Amino acid sequence: MSITDNIFAKILTEIKKGHPLRTILVPDDMPDQVTLQKELRDNPDMQSKYKAAKRFQRKCANADPEFREKCMGRRRQHNQERANAKTKHQSP
Repeated sequence: MSITDNIFAKILTEIKKGHPLRTILVPDDMPDQVTLQKELRDNPDMQSKYKAAKRFQRKCANADPEFREKCMGRRRQHNQERANAKTKHQSP
């Protein structure tokens, strides 16, 4: 499976929101971790963008409380959106 620009953008967005890679790659439309690592190794542009997203994630985790709350607010919003979408799918 080759990683499309759209899928890779989703991965980067989720990383920046603070989500761990192991949960980001769970949905069926996402590549497995081995595929992602191969793409990162073979594509310097992807690797650079991935590293930047991980730096942002670390910055958010290690930031002052105000910045961390801003990051976590995005994560809470994302989690709520996912929960709402899941509820819609489970409704008869």
